[in-house]
Amino acid sequence: MRNIALVQQGEEPAEDPTYLLKELAAANDRLTLLVQRINRTNAQTRIDNGETLTDLLARRDILKKQYLFLHDFATTATPKKDRFQPGQIKYLPSVSVPEIRKVADKVAAEYRVVEVKVQEVNWQVELVE
Repeated sequence: MRNIALVQQGEEPAEDPTYLLKELAAANDRLTLLVQRINRTNAQTRIDNGETLTDLLARRDILKKQYLFLHDFATTATPKKDRFQPGQIKYLPSVSVPEIRKVADKVAAEYRVVEVKVQEVNWQVELVE
């Protein structure tokens, strides 16, 4: 669509943008129905510990965010070797980088367990109408 949004004066676009916009609207309508069905299925599906698939997905998403934050934090706290002269300011980590990385590794391991469970449930559950 971006490639045909503007054309040179006197030229025709390679495809009809009006038709493509109608096709996009129809695809978005189909996508909306599919997402609604997925959300209903996830809210109704209970897993072995009694929580819903929606709950499990929320936990997975938070674990991923937590891991990414901890990984980034540990990387940021790792001292850089960019001092070129002895008199330049030396920066030191305010936290134990190895400890932060250990926590991040535990979170990543938990994320993987939850992700496997999500995939397992996805294979076992039929999409509701």
